[in-house]
Amino acid sequence: MVDNKIEALYFDGGTGMHYFTGIRWGRSERMMAAIIPARGEVKYVSPAFEAERVKELMTIGSDIRVWEEHESPYKQVALTFKDMGIKTGNIG
Repeated sequence: MVDNKIEALYFDGGTGMHYFTGIRWGRSERMMAAIIPARGEVKYVSPAFEAERVKELMTIGSDIRVWEEHESPYKQVALTFKDMGIKTGNIG
């Protein structure tokens, strides 16, 4: 990723998330994502009510960011990138 100037990989539920994190998570109307940075640990963005389930399924990383039903999950994704120090660059 570093050689190709990719700051992070973003995965929502599906085969990509399973391959890179070991978590089997189907796609649904409620976004659950894994963010794998070029440097640092994977972070997850999950609906708040699913956080315990995500913890049970995690094999790598330990950071879960949650969003409530009245919040935008994509705002939480943006905040997660910001917390990781990723403000510009390429996301795969």
